[in-house]
Amino acid sequence: MTTFKSVSADSSTTYLSAADLADKEIQGKYLGVVEGKFGKNYKIETDNGTVIINGCGALNSQFPKVAEGTIVRLEYRGKKKISSGELKGKSFHDIDVQYQSAE
Repeated sequence: MTTFKSVSADSSTTYLSAADLADKEIQGKYLGVVEGKFGKNYKIETDNGTVIINGCGALNSQFPKVAEGTIVRLEYRGKKKISSGELKGKSFHDIDVQYQSAE
């Protein structure tokens, strides 16, 4: 007899927003972009399972510079105010995407 496993029972994937990164350290292998209903999401394989993080300005501008398969670490630096332009005075999530160098 064939055994079936429910896809929805897979609890090894965690979904996070940029705000959720404030109290978490995310480090692992960058697996690439996953297109979502509201734009880009970023997939990282950590020691505790897969993490999918909703895209935001900080991530959308940095992840294109990172090759898939690279070990990355995300450092959340808090919310900051935009100092100029159309969105002056609005807050954004300041997140630094770091990658493991070959040195």
